Amino acid sequence: MSRIKHLLLVASILFVIETSVMLTATWMLGDFRPLRINNWIALEWLINYEGGFIRRGLAGEWIRYFAAGSSTIPWVHWVPLGLYLAYCATLLATYVLGRVRNLKVLLFALILPGGLWHMALGQIFFTRKEMVFLVLFALLCSVYLLSLRAPLAWRGFWLTIFAMLSIVGGACAELVHEGYLMMSVPITSILFWVIIKENPTFKLMRYSWGVYIALIVALFGLSILHHGTPEIAQTLWDGLSLEDRIILVPSAPYTVFGTIGGVGWGLRQHVSTLYGVFASGGFGYWLLFIIGNCLVLGYIVNQLANTQPNRWSSNYPRLITLGFVLSTSMFLIGSDWGRWLAIACNQTVLLAFALNESPYALTMKPILHNPKVGRWLLTGPAFLLLLLYSTLFDMPMCCVHYEKIFVKYHLWFKLIFGGLSNG
Repeated sequence: MSRIKHLLLVASILFVIETSVMLTATWMLGDFRPLRINNWIALEWLINYEGGFIRRGLAGEWIRYFAAGSSTIPWVHWVPLGLYLAYCATLLATYVLGRVRNLKVLLFALILPGGLWHMALGQIFFTRKEMVFLVLFALLCSVYLLSLRAPLAWRGFWLTIFAMLSIVGGACAELVHEGYLMMSVPITSILFWVIIKENPTFKLMRYSWGVYIALIVALFGLSILHHGTPEIAQTLWDGLSLEDRIILVPSAPYTVFGTIGGVGWGLRQHVSTLYGVFASGGFGYWLLFIIGNCLVLGYIVNQLANTQPNRWSSNYPRLITLGFVLSTSMFLIGSDWGRWLAIACNQTVLLAFALNESPYALTMKPILHNPKVGRWLLTGPAFLLLLLYSTLFDMPMCCVHYEKIFVKYHLWFKLIFGGLSNG
């Protein structure tokens, strides 16, 4: 029976990975008339420095450079797809390098609402700029694990790569979206802290951490000072070709629209959107996803914490919990709670994989008993209940309604069987 369960888990994981990649690649490639993604999201990728330095402009500047005067529409599809595929690869690399060896954990890491599989089913989340943060953190986790596996003579090399990647990559991520400071810097700092504790004589990591924090904070301040104006928004809009504008906004190609039109938004406008979370009646649905996702994360942590005796009395569960909590500060700033929960959960999974065999994370501390809910999460009924939650409910990015909280399998079945009948 155990062999059958093992084969079913392997088959499920392969199915999830294969269908996720196929669905996303099929959707994001091909004819881009009409857009394959929401025009509001597409326009966020096209914010650039044509009207002067502005927050969130680096990705759009790169797209403008590589498009070289041709249409930018393909690029707003290719870039998110590339990031999605990169995250698929780096998530699996972190799992392998972390020597997790738990197929149930990997399955839930993939099908967690807001995770890889739900990104593909709903074609959401991976189209937002937070994917840059996620790929960067996954790379940092992989580099850290390579430093653990490397001979002592090569450890300094990998730690230097980690320092350079965090500073350069973090600076670029901050210029892609200023939310990097709130969403990813805290959990990256936990990884820095672990490395410093494990390598006390390697002083470069202490200095690198300081440079990393100072640089990101400085770039955040620069972004706040140059958050944009209506004049810059008009310059950016006029800089797009008429052909692209017709595809993006067919009904009003000459009028500034979407995220380009909102570049001048400040903290007050973002915080004001929180009112909609409560006024729209969606708060209860968000509680469902917050509790449900926390239970799935709890299942993953409990599975990994119980691989060794007394692991609950180590730094491991404390660091994972702290990483998740520190990644959720965006909940206090904007109403896209699905986006914030997705990035926090995915980064927490990566941290759990990265610290699976960390010497510092496994250092024993005063006894911390596994709570009752943690012990319950290790039972068979808990596995089935969380499996049902992860495959039945579909977490939206924002603006939650009853009709949006379930996975729309009927659409995919219709697409698949329709294609077979026509083929």
